[in-house]
Amino acid sequence: MTTLNLNPVQIQAVLGAINGSLEDYFNEIRRLDSEAEGYKEAFDSMMDSYEQLAGVKALIEAQAAQH
Repeated sequence: MTTLNLNPVQIQAVLGAINGSLEDYFNEIRRLDSEAEGYKEAFDSMMDSYEQLAGVKALIEAQAAQH
């Protein structure tokens, strides 16, 4: 496991980038959801990426709360 030591400004910058990406993925997932049969592989890939980003965000937020 890799540990990162970020200062509060860096934490906010990383979380801002993650939030923007999550919003983009969410919007794309919603758009494809109704047509998922034709785009199953892309939909699954986006869901996986969304979940991974959400997990990273949760870890950063939990670590920041401890400091």
